[in-house]
Amino acid sequence: MARPRRDRRQDGTAGHKISRLLITAVSVTMLLMAASVSALLIQHARIHVLTAQIQPALQANRALLQVITDAQTDVRSYAARADPVYRSGYDRQLARIDGLVAELQTYATGTELPPLLDHQRDQIVVWRASSTAVVDGSGSLRRAEGDYAALIDLNDAITDQLTSRSTGLSDSSDLITLFVVIGIIALSLVEVIVLLLRGLRARQAIGPPLEGLQAVVAARRRGDLSVRADPRRGVVEIRAVAAEVNDLIESEERRRETLLQDLRLSNAVREIGLKIGGSLSLETVLGGSAEAITRHFRADTAWIRTFDPGDRLLGTGMRAAYPPEAYAKIAVSDRLAEYSTLAARAAWSQQTAIVVTRDDLDGPHVLSEDYRSEMLRTLHPLGTESMLIGAIGSGQECLGVLALGREGDRPAWTPSEVSALVRAGQEIGQAVLHARLFKREENLLNQAKALDELKGDFVATVSHELRTPLTSIVGNVELIRSGDVGPVNAMMSKCVSSIERNSQRLTLLVEDLLLLSQVEQRPVAFAPLAIGEVVRDAVAAQREVAGKRGIELGVDVGRHAAAARVVGNELELERVLNNLISNAIKFSPTGSAVTVTGRLGDETVAVAVTDQGMGISPEDQHNLFTKFFRSTNPAAHKISGTGLGLTICKHIVDQHQGTITVESTLGRGTTITVRLPLLGTAGQPQPTIMSGLDDEVGSPA
Repeated sequence: MARPRRDRRQDGTAGHKISRLLITAVSVTMLLMAASVSALLIQHARIHVLTAQIQPALQANRALLQVITDAQTDVRSYAARADPVYRSGYDRQLARIDGLVAELQTYATGTELPPLLDHQRDQIVVWRASSTAVVDGSGSLRRAEGDYAALIDLNDAITDQLTSRSTGLSDSSDLITLFVVIGIIALSLVEVIVLLLRGLRARQAIGPPLEGLQAVVAARRRGDLSVRADPRRGVVEIRAVAAEVNDLIESEERRRETLLQDLRLSNAVREIGLKIGGSLSLETVLGGSAEAITRHFRADTAWIRTFDPGDRLLGTGMRAAYPPEAYAKIAVSDRLAEYSTLAARAAWSQQTAIVVTRDDLDGPHVLSEDYRSEMLRTLHPLGTESMLIGAIGSGQECLGVLALGREGDRPAWTPSEVSALVRAGQEIGQAVLHARLFKREENLLNQAKALDELKGDFVATVSHELRTPLTSIVGNVELIRSGDVGPVNAMMSKCVSSIERNSQRLTLLVEDLLLLSQVEQRPVAFAPLAIGEVVRDAVAAQREVAGKRGIELGVDVGRHAAAARVVGNELELERVLNNLISNAIKFSPTGSAVTVTGRLGDETVAVAVTDQGMGISPEDQHNLFTKFFRSTNPAAHKISGTGLGLTICKHIVDQHQGTITVESTLGRGTTITVRLPLLGTAGQPQPTIMSGLDDEVGSPA
């Protein structure tokens, strides 16, 4: 029985088939090389003549021509100018001629070139003698020019002879090249035919398996990630390539899974940051973080604990865990918390996380061997197979510890999870820091409110306690002055006037203190009102006082400004204008004028009080609205005042979202301007139904 016939095209390896192709290619190539080498040797001989004899001879002859030409030029210049520079140039050129002539003689080959070279050498001797005579002053330039022309003709003849030989060699070289190319083409055609036949056979053995590999790559490019190469098909090398392709696919799948995990964890960290970023409660931050990290990191347990300021180890930091029963594990594992704290602080300094398993402590050994051993022993009774310990922190400060646990046969912690836990610790650290800052600011605000209330109570108590004795003092002064207690002599009258004057000053101070306390603490009722009515009432209230002091009180409020409406408290705004007009009258000399003006702007209405008094220095203007401030001007000190009036005005204007400014020149007067936002503009205060200030205090400050 005959054995089945094998397809010889599939026998052997790809290397064997390629070797047969190479042997054929090498054989034909050797024939090509033999023909090419023969042609190249002939070409080499001709090229050698060109490059080693003819071309150097041409270059040397041209160089000689250039030197002779330069020397003749120097002779002409010297003959015309007698400049030693040209004589020196001529001598330098003559020194080069002998060397170039000797070099040309080395290339003298053939039958025609040597006589020409000898003739040129003799003509050089003739020209040198005639040109040297010209330079020495004993020869004729015309003769030298004739010898130079004859020498140039000989040089051109030599150049023509060399060029003719070069052209002849080039033409014969081209002809040889043509025959060589024709032979190479013929041999190449034979080689192509032989290689084509053997290549077709090799393709049948190699092509289909390679096409299968290509199909696998194309399918994966289209998105079919399940396709794999067949490692049993094709020659040995192709089967090996198929196996390598499958290994690369598996490696790519692992990288893809890693990238997907990185993306998932990055989104998780961002989600955690968004979830806790808007909370200012530390309990909410920690509780939300524990639940979210457990879910996104696919852990079984999460522990979070913050360090209080000054917390050296465990301290009294706030704790959170997920699930809630994980608190029990913390309660029975204080040593684990201690060592995890050390690990977290060390990990924060290196911006990493520590993997702890029952078998070993992976990752950078940031703890000593004793601590690692103790941590592993403490981990065993918790039933946790592995832990990932990170840090909560912000900037350079480690604010807490973050630990995740996995039980049973859960997968090991990956580098992506380690990196993501570091970022999660930074997000939680920012939220913890913000929550602590908010808590601290809240405590400071509460303390400030308590101090403000205490200050208000103190001012009210002191003012009330001062009113009673002041009332008694004022009443007794009136009795003394009326004579009901006996006759009053001049000395007694002077003392009574001093007591009366200082009692009035103290009474004004008490009233201003009460008013300032009310302005700073009590809410004010706002309603729409016309600014012209406020100006009219304030001016009317101060007109009598101005008349008694001989001061003209004028009003210049335009029709549009008077009709302008603002949102405010009429009594408070009138108090401001009363205070400003009263001050202007008080600090103005008799016979001067005080003017109240009103102007309407785009979004504000401005009311200004201008006097012609002593003025305010630039230094005093900076502190004008400070409590208890009095001018440094000695003349101003003679006029009584508490230093609270303008402070009260500033508080009231601020409550109305307005501004108060001062412009003053010493010796010429002062203008204080109040600007209030118009009704309907963005800066206006909102109307309210809250009660206004009690109107118990009578006169403005």
